[in-house]
Amino acid sequence: MFKIFFKIIIKGFFLAKKDMNYQALYRKHRPKNLKNIVGQNIIIQVLKNAIKYQKIHHCYLFSGDKGIGKTTLAKVFSKAINCSCFLAKEDCCANNNKDVCKSCAAIDQQATLDVVEIDGASYSGVDDIRELKKQLHYKSNLLKYKIYIIDEIHVLSSNAFNALLQILEEPSSNVVVFILITSEFNKIPKNILSRAQHFRLNNISYEDIQNRLKLIVSIENINISEEALQKISFYSNGSLRDSINLLDQVRSYKNDIIEEKDIVEILSIISEKKIAKLFHLLFQNDVKILISFLQEILESNINYVLFLNDFINFAFKKIINCYENPEENFHFLKKLNFQTKEKFFQKLSESQNNLKSSEHKKYLLIICFIQIHDLLTTQINVPKIENLNKINNNSLIKTKDTNFKKELFPKNNYNYNNIEKKEKTFKQAFLNDIINILISPNNEEINLICKGWKKLENYPIPKLAGIARLLYQSKALLINFNKEFLLSCENEEDYKILLKNDSRIQIEQILNAKRKLINKYFVILNKDWEKIIKPVYLKFLETKNKEDLNLNSFETDFYEKNSTLKLNEGIFIEKAKELFTSEKVKIIHE
Repeated sequence: MFKIFFKIIIKGFFLAKKDMNYQALYRKHRPKNLKNIVGQNIIIQVLKNAIKYQKIHHCYLFSGDKGIGKTTLAKVFSKAINCSCFLAKEDCCANNNKDVCKSCAAIDQQATLDVVEIDGASYSGVDDIRELKKQLHYKSNLLKYKIYIIDEIHVLSSNAFNALLQILEEPSSNVVVFILITSEFNKIPKNILSRAQHFRLNNISYEDIQNRLKLIVSIENINISEEALQKISFYSNGSLRDSINLLDQVRSYKNDIIEEKDIVEILSIISEKKIAKLFHLLFQNDVKILISFLQEILESNINYVLFLNDFINFAFKKIINCYENPEENFHFLKKLNFQTKEKFFQKLSESQNNLKSSEHKKYLLIICFIQIHDLLTTQINVPKIENLNKINNNSLIKTKDTNFKKELFPKNNYNYNNIEKKEKTFKQAFLNDIINILISPNNEEINLICKGWKKLENYPIPKLAGIARLLYQSKALLINFNKEFLLSCENEEDYKILLKNDSRIQIEQILNAKRKLINKYFVILNKDWEKIIKPVYLKFLETKNKEDLNLNSFETDFYEKNSTLKLNEGIFIEKAKELFTSEKVKIIHE
């Protein structure tokens, strides 16, 4: 890896020596007018209209992540509002400088004092802002508007913000415009926000980055493959500047055609073929093979953070695709229950957070994958699959990748019926949901719920008042630390209403009105709570023995016949008819 960076630095040095006027690509291809700004169409249209209708605000705030064009937009906008021919033609500041007006030319050449760029980090004191206030009394020299661009505004001290607030409250004239820029919007005081027009710049889309890179490549005559451009676009994470810098870097690395493998080497990432194999090994019983393969990956000087990000992206896509794609060969992922999937991604997320600050990244990753292996193999085990060669390495970028899945999991090698036989019955799943609430009750939270339960009787929002009254007539029983809520109702009709899809949406809206109180809720009949579940629960509270939570005697036939799926069957059928037309929908009762 160090050889690669050394090679890039040496080649870059000779390029610079050969052409002393060499400019970094991101500076050379920085947009010079609003038309060339990438990925911010709505914001650009708003700013154009403000100029067109002469409704220029005295303060603008541009926020967003690094490398998406905040500073560039500020500079371009400062030219546009001073452009003498903007209303006639919006592309006065295009790359062809022959038709550029005097105002735009002066700003481009930095030949005017009417556009002042200030670095917030070195201008953060209250005295600096007071000095700025004195300068406001001087009229603009050449331009119509005097512009102050303050970058990284969030680093200003509290006293400096107060001094700036006084300026923004009562601007000295209507020809002074402040453009504030920040990458940490949460640090900006609310009283500043209320006096500025705020524009949140979006991360640049993958397609927009790729199109801009293609334009730069054609202008600069860079010989690069389509796959390599896709890789650069994907790993730039929405930052156009990062993608152009990476293109500049890889150009210094290689003279002839730049291929995907060159991007992989520079970024120190691994191929998706290996990620797919690692993902598959997590479902096999032999943990030694998993550890051996993982060590082989981690000893190849890879970027650990990017590796884990790629794995999370791969795993998430596979789990989603197994539902979306009927020809998907990862069908066994459907057999993972919700709790397992939640713990799987929770563990990966924790490792992702810990990885950045850890001094032992390699060992942290090994431990993480061993724990995940233990979690997954307790529920499902996939037989060994030897054919892992024919894999499309671009599927991290593309949404659909069914070809390599067919190679990875041939249909003949795996019998999915074995898993279906092990699938839990309705009764087991239903009782497990209740036991999960009984075993870890959050007494403090249920007390708060019960205190506010009376308010449901006369709920203030008319369209929710009906379901709120029905909820009030029910009993709030328990809630666990996963925010799974158990309540009981008086009769079977109330039960059916409470579980209908429309009612569920309204109930969650009511209970989560002020804060996220519940994730989901379960309903049982009062008689079943009093006669069966409550005695078992009280015994468990005395003994603290999980074995005492035995609900096998609980008859669940009524709940199975009136499950959420059965009660909302009509809704699903109607939706299917809307999507596929009535003639194509056939209802099969098993």
